Amino acid sequence: MFDQFYRPHHQALEAAVETALRAHGSALLIDCHSFPSRALPYGMFDHQTRPEIGIGTDATHTSEALMIRAVMAFAHRGFSVALNKPFPGTITPLKFYGRETRVQSVMFEVRRDLYMDETTGAKLTGFDILKAQIGMAIRELTAA
Repeated sequence: MFDQFYRPHHQALEAAVETALRAHGSALLIDCHSFPSRALPYGMFDHQTRPEIGIGTDATHTSEALMIRAVMAFAHRGFSVALNKPFPGTITPLKFYGRETRVQSVMFEVRRDLYMDETTGAKLTGFDILKAQIGMAIRELTAA
């Protein structure tokens, strides 16, 4: 599985970052995930209310300006937002990690009960609206 999925994905990501650096002098990675409304047994912050949107950051690869823009892109749309909760961090290819600040990265995590029935996996009626809001937030972030 590692060689079939993980390695090819990360090689492609590294190549895309290299291409962006050559073409534009910088690269912005937006790492998107979802998380359950209730913490899993291994979950951090399981005693706290989980935000609707978690923004993951990295001390080297998420500038303060990027962090603020990311939070505001969702907060302006009425979402509850938290930094590095329930999960911290964001993805950066190892080749650039800790060395290349022109590679910026931020993680968006969406609480699953916003778009699906967590028991059945069925989409909620508001799925398309949420999808559009996330798209607008990403376009706002990348337009800056």
